[in-house]
Amino acid sequence: MSRTHTTSTAPAPSLRPATLAFSTTSKTIVDAIHSEEGNPNHLTYFNARNEAALRTLAADRLSGLTRKQKALAKYISEAEQGKLQVSAKTKAFWQEKQTAVQVLLTVFEKSNQEDSELVGDTLRDRQEFYKEAHRSWEVGLKGVLEKVNGEIIGPFSLGDQLSLADLHLASWLARVVRLSGGLYEDNGETAVGKLEAHVGTGLALPKDIKVESAQGKTEKYNKLAAFWDAMKVRPSWKEVYGQGLF
Repeated sequence: MSRTHTTSTAPAPSLRPATLAFSTTSKTIVDAIHSEEGNPNHLTYFNARNEAALRTLAADRLSGLTRKQKALAKYISEAEQGKLQVSAKTKAFWQEKQTAVQVLLTVFEKSNQEDSELVGDTLRDRQEFYKEAHRSWEVGLKGVLEKVNGEIIGPFSLGDQLSLADLHLASWLARVVRLSGGLYEDNGETAVGKLEAHVGTGLALPKDIKVESAQGKTEKYNKLAAFWDAMKVRPSWKEVYGQGLF
């Protein structure tokens, strides 16, 4: 029964892939963006490959990281005292996270010092941070972008109709574009162009999809840029990201 108190025999709209081939494509896209290489949380904390970027990142993330470290220390302490009942696996996971967070804190707390001023473990930690940042953006994310761009049919993941994969892809792409300096106002070519430039290593996704502009001119874009433009005009995109990407 609809809001007009009438019924319809038309099938309910579905976001699920209609064929086995589409299902495979959908799974490939979703698995890629949810992989460790595509993890926006990891990319956020390693979004600096030089001194200036590191200072900016530390200013933005240090306080939150400090709170996270205190929370982990509290959970581990309560677990050891028996105040918090958790499995050995959970406790080990917390301890592993605590160690990783402490390394980041060490790097961020020294972010105002130049590379040439560091020595010993502090220098080694920063060098390891830069190494992981380069790997994360220039190898890990680059591979994910190439895979996803190659799998998209266009303009949406599985063609002309919105599917479940697009909901995953839209939120993920918005996050990595924001990390690359992209804005809500950007069109697809600009947004993905900023992402390509931020990844570096000469990344240039192939422009193999034709899109007709409002002026009737046919232009070629990469599939992620076409996807961005297709999502950007949807009311749901405007409602979620109208105040800015996050």
